Amino acid sequence: MSFTSQGPEAETTIVLVHGLGGRRAQTAALADDLSHDSHVVSVDLLGHGSSPAGQGADGMRAQIEALRQLIEDLALARVALVGHSAGGTTALRMTNEVQEIETAILLDSSLIISDAVEDWADHLASSLDRDGFHKTVTDLLRANLGDKSMATISDEVNEAVKHTNPEVGAALLLDAVTFDAPGEIRRSPSRLCYVRSSRPITAAQLHAVRSDVTFHRVEHAGHWVQMEQPSKVADIIRRHVSAPTGVPTHVTGSQPSEALP
Repeated sequence: MSFTSQGPEAETTIVLVHGLGGRRAQTAALADDLSHDSHVVSVDLLGHGSSPAGQGADGMRAQIEALRQLIEDLALARVALVGHSAGGTTALRMTNEVQEIETAILLDSSLIISDAVEDWADHLASSLDRDGFHKTVTDLLRANLGDKSMATISDEVNEAVKHTNPEVGAALLLDAVTFDAPGEIRRSPSRLCYVRSSRPITAAQLHAVRSDVTFHRVEHAGHWVQMEQPSKVADIIRRHVSAPTGVPTHVTGSQPSEALP
């Protein structure tokens, strides 16, 4: 698994995980901000960016094992895992399997936590060949760009998806769609924070599953919140990682009414 390490040594290492059809370039601005005072590791998931496919066609399980091995190889004793989109579902599941993960911050992650399950069957069916995967996922991701997204973000989305292994991407998408988010949230021993920008997820929905999940909504950003508002997201991460257990982490730029009281 390809990765970049930057920033000073610290007790807790922040590990940044991009989403489906992404690469670590999509967390670069966030990593640069955080690395001023934190140790940050940014990864390319299997079959994405510069990482080989490996066993990535086995879906989320293969990604988790690769991330677990990286944490072991780097001898990281305490980890704050930050996952964007499908990388967030992977991060959430990892909290139930990897004891070094003390906290997880999910950036606009694709959690289905209500009975209104989206119908992804047609998307998945057309994703299994390279051209179908690239078109399906690019259309899906571009539809979630913010109203004021920079052209460079749109270009990066296109390029990252184009270079994603389609079998690996389809397997990760399938796992993300069928992911048992409520069960994983309830079972997780880690502190959890959800950062919303474009997903139709509310604090009330999350708190109905688990009352101590911290929730922040970042305005003026689409799905790629870490690229459009990196400083705001970095502030949320810092406060969540450093706050004592049980203390709400209200942040400027979030909506207090949707964070824990």
